[in-house]
Amino acid sequence: MFAKFFRPKWQSNKADVRIRAISTLLAEQPDQLEILARLAQTDQSPDVRKAAVARLHKPELLLRVMATEQDPSIRHVATDHLCKLVASDESNLSPEQQLSCIQNIQDQDLLTHIALHTGKAALQQAAVLRVRAESNLEVLTLNAQSAQMRRLAAERLESEAVLERVGRQMRQRDKAVYRVTRDKLQQLREHSRAQDALQADRLERVERMEQLAAGELMPLYGARIDALSQEWLKLETSPDTLEERFQQALMTCQQRAAEMQAQADAKAQQQQRRNAYKEQSTELLQQLDDIEQRSREALTDARLDSAALGDELSAWQQQWNALAHAEFADDSNSSEAPRKALARIQGNADSAQALSRAQADLQRLLGQPVEDASPAVLRKQQQRIHQLLQKVNWPQALPLPDALKLAQQRLQAIEARHKALQEQEQGLAQTLREQLDRLEQAIGEGHVKEAGKCHERAAQALEMLNGNTVAPLELRFKQLHAQLQELKDWQGYAVTPKKEQLCADMEALVNSPLEVTELAESIRRLQQQWKLLDSTDPFHAQALWRRFKQASDLAYAPCEAYFQAQGERRRENLVQRGVICDQLESYIASIDWNQADWSAIDTISRAAKDEWKQYSPVDRGPGKQAQERFNQLLQQLDGPLHEHYHACLEFKRDLVDQLAELCAAEDPQAAAQQAKALQQDWKDAGKTFRSQEHRLWKQFRAHCDTLFSRLGDSQQRGRELRAEQRETAEQICRQLEQLLASPCSRAQLEQILPRCISDFCELEEDFSTPYLRRFDDARQQLERQRADLAQLQDSTAFAALRQRIELCDTLETQLLTEQPDAAILEQLRAHWDTLESCSSEYAELIEQRFALAQQVQQEPGLLPELTDAAGLRLRQLCIQLEIALGLSSPEDDQALRLEYQMQRLQQALEQHSEAVTTADLQRLEYEWRCVPMAQRHPALVQRFYQPLEGLL
Repeated sequence: MFAKFFRPKWQSNKADVRIRAISTLLAEQPDQLEILARLAQTDQSPDVRKAAVARLHKPELLLRVMATEQDPSIRHVATDHLCKLVASDESNLSPEQQLSCIQNIQDQDLLTHIALHTGKAALQQAAVLRVRAESNLEVLTLNAQSAQMRRLAAERLESEAVLERVGRQMRQRDKAVYRVTRDKLQQLREHSRAQDALQADRLERVERMEQLAAGELMPLYGARIDALSQEWLKLETSPDTLEERFQQALMTCQQRAAEMQAQADAKAQQQQRRNAYKEQSTELLQQLDDIEQRSREALTDARLDSAALGDELSAWQQQWNALAHAEFADDSNSSEAPRKALARIQGNADSAQALSRAQADLQRLLGQPVEDASPAVLRKQQQRIHQLLQKVNWPQALPLPDALKLAQQRLQAIEARHKALQEQEQGLAQTLREQLDRLEQAIGEGHVKEAGKCHERAAQALEMLNGNTVAPLELRFKQLHAQLQELKDWQGYAVTPKKEQLCADMEALVNSPLEVTELAESIRRLQQQWKLLDSTDPFHAQALWRRFKQASDLAYAPCEAYFQAQGERRRENLVQRGVICDQLESYIASIDWNQADWSAIDTISRAAKDEWKQYSPVDRGPGKQAQERFNQLLQQLDGPLHEHYHACLEFKRDLVDQLAELCAAEDPQAAAQQAKALQQDWKDAGKTFRSQEHRLWKQFRAHCDTLFSRLGDSQQRGRELRAEQRETAEQICRQLEQLLASPCSRAQLEQILPRCISDFCELEEDFSTPYLRRFDDARQQLERQRADLAQLQDSTAFAALRQRIELCDTLETQLLTEQPDAAILEQLRAHWDTLESCSSEYAELIEQRFALAQQVQQEPGLLPELTDAAGLRLRQLCIQLEIALGLSSPEDDQALRLEYQMQRLQQALEQHSEAVTTADLQRLEYEWRCVPMAQRHPALVQRFYQPLEGLL
């Protein structure tokens, strides 16, 4: 009952007591802050809530009060307090908390107030990005202190009226904001024109669908409906009369397409029956082919059953006759093919029966001999075998059975035997003639030995002919035999003196003072002469031969001792080479390849090769075996050595590469320390192939020189680098500003701008910061120019515009010929309808050009008038270009230029205040290409495009 006397004062029933209690609460303590928040949101007294709100310092609590409070005065207090927390420079909130608070604020006026009065750029930007109301954005655009904030607010404006109002007020105050509003207005107007173009496209699609609904049916009717429906779906749609017309026409087209599909289905069913007939007939023909194939296989294997084959053919014939040949007479398979197949099958059966009957006769004939038979018997066998083969009449496509194969082989053997007998007789007769010719020649030349050989061969050939010799050949042989006997009698008297002279010459060499090698060569030469002379001696006197042989042995005695000494030396060399091989084997076996002394291995290998060369010559046979053994041992020794050299070579190449990379290192001091370590690694690596190591050492030494030279020059280069950095930044900014001063080509922008950005980003921050603002302004303007120019040259809309311009050029060229081709003109007109929509900015101009060309096609008399009007417009465009580029106009166009300047004075002043960009020139060039009949004014074409050379 006393509890009410101990309640806290902030729970008092009196509002003034609660207000005084609020002043004593500490907002820094969480529990008391919770009390303040509860009072600010739930207390019944407005004064108490206002006092509690004034003590809150948490933005989220103030935002909650602003969202739930109905009393405007309390919301004002909360708003004012929150604005101080967020926008004040003396706020206790961190930047992250301030940004988070701004993200939660919905009050547009509060956000506008924060953006206008806070001094922090990040808070200004966050507040501007949260403002959505056009009126608040207008206030920010007109009153923001920062040019960046004004531009940011202007970029968020969407109302055309506000944009026009802001643009008028900011034209002279802020050119950047004015350009933003001008571009936004242009975008809005382009959007409006795009909507008009969209409606035109929708109307065109509706009319095409209605034409399909009312027109004649055609191939691909359904595909055309689907394609047009897809085009309609790609367009932005709205529930209007065009949508209703399109859907009604689409429904009609779909009904017509359904009727057309029903007719197609009926045809398809007819085609299905036709296909079924084709399949059945094809299947039966395949069955007939299978029957034929099986009959051929059975015939080949000698197991053909003629009765079963006949039953199978009868069943097949019934199925074939059951087909509806009359209904599909035009598609039925030819009856000639089944007839031929049936004939082939019957022939197979007949051949099988004939072969069975002829089997016994064939066996009897094949059992008769061929080799020993006379030609008459062979001819009778051949005739009988031919008769049996004709009766069998075996199919040519089938392999022959064994009996017929043997019969064919017997025919071939008989034929070969006939041919061999004839060739043998002809060969023997020819051999006899050749031997008689050689015998006659040898007798005439006095070669007794050769004549004797020819006589023997001729006698053998005469004997083998066995009485079948031609009489003149036998008579000739007898005559030459008598001549040979006479020659032998005279030959013996001529050879004997020559042999005696050879014996005397050989005896003269006994105890001769000649060198051993010369003596051996003289003996060999006399022996060769003796052999040649003895070959022509028909008597071969043994006494002279023994005399010549005794003298040869005595003369050769000194040579034999010499050659024995040479043989002993070769054997000794072979022994020494064996010793070398044994030593190499022992050395190789003792090597520990994991810890090999590669220098010693290289020395041993070189010494072994040198000693091997010293022990030469050796006998050919044993020397070859020793050489092979030595080569294998060297391979065992040099193989690992070369692998080690290769490893060292690769390691040193890697050292050279590492040192080359160090030459490009940014820190010369650290690179020099690493280079010293690499030098030590080079020394520790060991030797490798001398020539390659010398080349690598040159590279290694050159890299070291370069690196240590860099180390010495690093301080001087540092000073020079700082000066170069400042000069580079100045040059980059100056180069970008020069690009802004006058129009430049897109290629120049694409080439210079990225390079300048890259070069500027590579500069150290200490040297680039003073130039950053100047660089960013120029860069942003150039990037906008590049984006604008890319839009004009690469976008789909302007690509479609160029296609339409090229089509108009082709159309006008065709119209200006003496006899235009009507077919080509019609193709161009049809192609025009298929082109995609072009940029709305020039859509009306290019459509007008195309329409004028079509009008000239229908009324050729309009061409002179149209040419004059086009010439005037082209001169005006030339003047616009010359004014934009600061060029003078021809004297004849000075009055026209002055008139144009007076008419467009305000625009000319604006253009004078802003630099002309390449995008402006591109737009002017598009406008030029939308003028009809420009090709009839070549002088104006040259005048217009000559200043643009290199820019577009």
